Amino acid sequence: MSGIDALLATQVAELHKVTAALLLELRMIRTGRHAVHDVEHESVIARKLYAERRRRDKHFDHCGVIFGEPAWDILLDLFIAYEDGKSQSVSATCIGACVPQTTGLRWIAMLEREGLVHSWHGERDGRYRMLGLTPAGVETMVRYLRDCR
Repeated sequence: MSGIDALLATQVAELHKVTAALLLELRMIRTGRHAVHDVEHESVIARKLYAERRRRDKHFDHCGVIFGEPAWDILLDLFIAYEDGKSQSVSATCIGACVPQTTGLRWIAMLEREGLVHSWHGERDGRYRMLGLTPAGVETMVRYLRDCR
């Protein structure tokens, strides 16, 4: 990947983050709630849900085999990364979701088709695919996590 392609990929990823944040802020303004407080709260809920899933896997000694929901684990992992201002590689996302890479790739492709996740080639090394939530993915996660309160 050329330097220009890497720069464009980075800018597209950043644009997705900014767009998602603006959509969330607009929704908060319309409903009279302050976005920063709500997002922090939703981030806490997402982290608790993720930790609960990992704790359950540990006690049942089967990382996701019995209670497997790869799509949900991927979305939770990517939402937490989004809240931390990070993007993740496909490999890191598969590890975070406790699924083999082949399984993770199938679910990532499905989430991309649904418009919840987008991928791009890594900035420094074009061999890596990076992942992030789309604005629609962020909005859907926020709506769900708000409903968990």
